[in-house]
Amino acid sequence: MRYFAPPGLRRVRLLSGMVRANRPWRLVTGLSKVLVGAFATGAFALATSTIWLFADMMGPWRMSAATLLSISAMVLWLILDHRLWERPASPAERERSVLYNTTTVVTLIIGVAVLHVALFGLLLLTACIALPPQLLSSTLGHPVSLSDYLTLAWLLASIATIGGALGSGLEDDAAVTDAAYGVRQRQRTEET
Repeated sequence: MRYFAPPGLRRVRLLSGMVRANRPWRLVTGLSKVLVGAFATGAFALATSTIWLFADMMGPWRMSAATLLSISAMVLWLILDHRLWERPASPAERERSVLYNTTTVVTLIIGVAVLHVALFGLLLLTACIALPPQLLSSTLGHPVSLSDYLTLAWLLASIATIGGALGSGLEDDAAVTDAAYGVRQRQRTEET
């Protein structure tokens, strides 16, 4: 069996089709233990006033860096812990392995980003319900607005994503493979 990867923009189109076939947005529902572990981590962090102060002081650049680091850590953890990285058996299979590994990385980045956004929404709702503005205001030392809750949820989602990476260790390798790959990729993995 031979695989031909087209050059240039056609390769990008092939890659995007492979990622779309993997349905990365399903990663959240396929990894229920990750979602539960991540939400529990975020809810626990919400109860800590030090996190409130961090969120108030960090600023958008540090918050963005925390988000990127947490998503990268989760993707790396999933790849390493569940052996999703494909190693070519021969030099002839190198190009195919690069294509499959790139697809895996892009699929996981999109899936974990969707998880991060879902956690942001859940933790924002939890913070608005569980954390009275008077308590947050007295800790921060200034009047609280919606932007303070948004910033807090942003930091909590980053912390929770790292907690989800640890929770992914509880997932079965087959569950992670099912969540991360489309039907054709799973069949190909099972054949090898």
